[in-house]
This record gives sequence, C-alpha cells and structure tokens, in this order.
Amino acid sequence: MIDKAVSVIIPCFNYSLYIKQCIQSVLNSDINFETLEIIVVDDASTDNSANIVIDMSKNCKCDIKLIQNDTNIGLIRSRNRGIINSKGEYLFFLDADNYIDKDCL
Repeated sequence: MIDKAVSVIIPCFNYSLYIKQCIQSVLNSDINFETLEIIVVDDASTDNSANIVIDMSKNCKCDIKLIQNDTNIGLIRSRNRGIINSKGEYLFFLDADNYIDKDCL
C-alpha cells in the first residue's frame, strides 16, 4: 500500500552513538513530513539504539517506525524487512552511522 512519497529505511545494529544524528538529519531535510516515513530496523542490538529511536518517535511530527528483529539477521535481510513494511513510492536507504544533507530528499 503506497501512501507516502518517500520511505527512508535505516538498518541498525549497535549504533546508539550515531542513530540520533542519522534520524535528525532526515528530520532536518526540506521534505514535507506528511509525505515521509522513517523505518528503523533494529537488528537485535544489544545497546540503547532501540530506546533512542522510541524516544525520538514520541515527539515527532514525522512517521517514525521501529521494527525489532528477535535475532541478528544481517544488513541485507534487515533492509528487505524495511522494504516489506514500507508505504513509500520511493525508497531511500541510509545506514545508521551516516547522515544526509538538507536537500538530499
């Protein structure tokens, strides 16, 4: 079901030091929040990554989804899990330890 313009898919495994800056860079972009969704696929992290994503989603105007894997399934399968759960016409893949410029999307 497509109801968003862009789905940003972020696989994450133990990137608690970077995930907030990564998501914040997407939130700082010049795209309309109503047409955007952020999907973070936590690949069974053992750090605080999932809690950071949950905290950021609570006070956000943008749709931030957290998908948590029970076991570590790796980068590719985590990205595929994000794709399956996306609602965007376009997909943008972003690693959890990277960030984007304001006009990227």
